[in-house]
Amino acid sequence: MTLTRDVPAAAFYYAFKMDQRKSEGYYFADLLSDEVGKEKSGRLYLQLKKNLGIVNDISAYILGSLDEGLFIVSGKLQEGRTFEELEENLWPLLDSYKTEGLTDLEMMRLKRKWLTSRAFQDQGLLNRAMNLSYFELLGDAHGINEESEIYNAIGAEHLKMEAKRLFRPSQCSRVFIVPQKTS
Repeated sequence: MTLTRDVPAAAFYYAFKMDQRKSEGYYFADLLSDEVGKEKSGRLYLQLKKNLGIVNDISAYILGSLDEGLFIVSGKLQEGRTFEELEENLWPLLDSYKTEGLTDLEMMRLKRKWLTSRAFQDQGLLNRAMNLSYFELLGDAHGINEESEIYNAIGAEHLKMEAKRLFRPSQCSRVFIVPQKTS
């Protein structure tokens, strides 16, 4: 879908349907989004922003809920660039996660980032209470204690498999937002 709206810059959203929160696919997609959305050192950022100058910014994140969620790749086009240029260059980069996968070093960094983030999050009493409540809502409050083990067990092959499952045009809903031209 392409929309014309009163916005300052052309924006894009690619949404890929992903697994529900209680499935192992959720954890794979969560780590994969951290890798794909890496600012400053991720493949999308380096190629689309730094090397080609097609985008002003690009990110990836998940919308995880109790039901099936969405893996989102979003950003804003550089002025004078087209969505066609974005398409031509984005899909090969997403495909690289399906073919090349991640190195052991990249996996180690991803897991450390997750563990560090989780450690900081758990320092606050309110965050711990909210996480505990959320896991109780999922049906097992003890699940909060097992999450680190789940993330530590994820390997590069899991993320490659998840990329193959997610990054397909038939699995993608796409929205392009074009700025209105003022006269």
